[in-house]
Amino acid sequence: MIADLLSAPPVIVNLGLADFVERLRAQAAEVVHVTWSPLQPARARTGRQPSEPAGSSK
Repeated sequence: MIADLLSAPPVIVNLGLADFVERLRAQAAEVVHVTWSPLQPARARTGRQPSEPAGSSK
């Protein structure tokens, strides 16, 4: 099984780094690009912590 994996060219999965995927493709690498970014903390999205009630004004 390992020999089969190593005998084929790699397929690269790129998560969110557009510059990186362009550089890999310029080298004729097979790349799957996934647009992704980390989630924002709850306070940044909603203005409150998840443990605070929805009507809270903290």
